[in-house]
Amino acid sequence: MNKNMISFFLCPLPEEQKPLQMYLSLKEGWFVGWTTFSTPSYQKRLVQISLLLFFVTSLFNFPFFQESAYWIERFLVNICWSLSLLLFGVMICYFRWKELEKKFLDATLPYEEGSWYSAQMWEKPFLIQQKDKDISQKKIRPILQRLLGTSYLVTCFLLITVLFLQFQ
Repeated sequence: MNKNMISFFLCPLPEEQKPLQMYLSLKEGWFVGWTTFSTPSYQKRLVQISLLLFFVTSLFNFPFFQESAYWIERFLVNICWSLSLLLFGVMICYFRWKELEKKFLDATLPYEEGSWYSAQMWEKPFLIQQKDKDISQKKIRPILQRLLGTSYLVTCFLLITVLFLQFQ
């Protein structure tokens, strides 16, 4: 058997600390998993989350309790809050995927066998490094680009809403 394959099978990393296992758990997670959907499903989920956040923020800043002259201002404030929360959630997803990409691209990985004081380093064999680099470029990089584009778009909408609110 190949030395790299033996090294892979004898990998000392616990299963939950392996980058591939972390990728699968992020992909299946409810908070970050939607970022891996196809483009139409991703956009649909993004709109659903935006509407949910708008509804939740509207409960705390309900425009009908104010004077009728201020309902447009309250509506815009609710949009600002919901877009801010959406941007915060998208950035959390981005940083979680970015952290995972770093683990895929690193040649050595720290791991914990039993407790906090037993930190060890495992150097990936060359074949595993190449495989991890391919996974990073083909699977994680498109997700990061999509999330970055989404954060730019949400930031633009947020700035437009704030500017419109200033001119009210």
